[in-house]
Amino acid sequence: MQPTRSSFYSGGHIGDAIYQLYTVYSDCLLGGRADFLVGPGQETNWSEKEMDALLPLINYQYYIRDSHKVESCPPGSFNFHTKANDRNPEAFYEHTTGWPGDVRLKKRYFEAYFRDMGMGWILNSFKRSQPWLTAPRGEKFDVVAHIPTHKMCREKEEWSYILKQLSLEGHEVVVIGGDDVSDWEDSAECYKPRDMLEAASLIGDAKMFIGTASCNYVIAEGIGTLRFVDIHPDAVGTKPSEDNGWDISDWPADVVLKRLNECLRNYE
Repeated sequence: MQPTRSSFYSGGHIGDAIYQLYTVYSDCLLGGRADFLVGPGQETNWSEKEMDALLPLINYQYYIRDSHKVESCPPGSFNFHTKANDRNPEAFYEHTTGWPGDVRLKKRYFEAYFRDMGMGWILNSFKRSQPWLTAPRGEKFDVVAHIPTHKMCREKEEWSYILKQLSLEGHEVVVIGGDDVSDWEDSAECYKPRDMLEAASLIGDAKMFIGTASCNYVIAEGIGTLRFVDIHPDAVGTKPSEDNGWDISDWPADVVLKRLNECLRNYE
């Protein structure tokens, strides 16, 4: 069976695009490869720098034929941006009050695409915890963290305590991020990846990811890395629902540390 579409368009941002890749991956399982084009879309458009950082990760995926920047959605491409705000709560059993509530972005894009294509029969194939990203792998280490300060739920001092304690207990902890990553250099080793593919490699090499809801958290989900995440109230549609992801927003720091240590001891 041939894929339904061979070209998709994303209007940003990085996290949305990575969730959209799950739909492209699922479509390409029917056969073939696809183009994934990026460009303007959301009210607060992603920058050229963000798009340039993301393209190497997209092009590394075996189901992607080509990914590059365009000025607008080409005719014939499926436009994910137009589906970002679709309001159809009746289609999701997770929905309670408000929209989107607990309905996650990954599933919203998946359902929007296959319903639009008249392929409702495939919706039952959605997998909550199925990896859809790959990246080059290196040496395994314990913990990768990404804690952009503008998305934190707990105080910075509490995160610093968690990072320092993990290091003191003998775990190798690497904090990744952009220009603000140096904010954590007193608590752990810090590193600024050159692009999202290198970030994905580090996330894939780590036994677990900790931090806040962010593009790197979505990469961790796409690769299948264990995730312990502070979910900011503004991070709608990103709350973990898989067996290997936990929302730790309400966990005291010592409870977080206890659970992290348990998982590191039992890691296989």
